[in-house]
Order: sequence, then structure tokens, then C-alpha cells
Amino acid sequence: MSPNVSQATTAAAAARDTITFQGGLLGFPDFVEYSLAEGPGAGLFWLISEDGGPNFLVSDPFTYIDGYSLDLSPEQAARIEADALGEVAVLAISVPHKEEPWTANLQGPIVINAARRVGAQLVLPGNDRGVRVPFVPALASVLQSA
Repeated sequence: MSPNVSQATTAAAAARDTITFQGGLLGFPDFVEYSLAEGPGAGLFWLISEDGGPNFLVSDPFTYIDGYSLDLSPEQAARIEADALGEVAVLAISVPHKEEPWTANLQGPIVINAARRVGAQLVLPGNDRGVRVPFVPALASVLQSA
């Protein structure tokens, strides 16, 4: 399953409904309810904890990482109750940097079933992805002048 996620990501961000991450995100197992809000630029979003946990800046890796692809195994798709490609959004936890490119964690992508509002953070095997992959975001003009 190779999802084309831009439309699903946008739909998920606009909905602002709660997304449940069974078992939470890596390192944060007690925080399982999140929502998405539009972020500071194209393909950037805020993953907002609805139960007092940390918030995360996330990016659409298909927007910023040339040649990015993700094949979900049947087990990974079942984990988020995904039956169709159009239901799946893929995001990467991202870290902004002022003097250098931002970085995205492609080794641990976040996958969301936008239709059922169920998400999971995957841990992908191998070292071909990386946890600090550089990218240059397209920021809103208000942030570029700040």
C-alpha cells in the first residue's frame, strides 16, 4: 500500500476531530488523544495533545522529501483500520531550526486513518530512512519576516 496522502492529510487537518493513538506516540504512551491544526506553512501541521501531553510540529513528507514513499504492511494498515489508500495520511515529526534546514523523522512516521480517526507511530526497520532528514519548509510570509 503506497498512500498518496496530501489530500487525506489536508482533510484530517481541517476536521479538528480527535485522533486516537492506541498506546500513544513513542515515548509518550499515556497521551493518546490528539487533533491536527494547520501549521505555519504548506504541508505543515500541529499535532495537538487533547489530554495534556506534548504538542508536535509535523510535516507531510510527500511535500518536502523528494522520492518519498511508504508501503504499509497489512499489519500496519490493520493497526489504523485502513481499508483504502485515500483514508491514510502520513506525517513526520519535524524540528524547526533557525540557521539550518528543518529535520523530519522518517524512521518513525505517523500514519492516520483520516476516515476513522485512528493513528499510530510506526518504527520502520533498517537505516535507509533516518530520524533527522533535512528539508526546507515553505513557510507563511508572516513567519519569514519574523
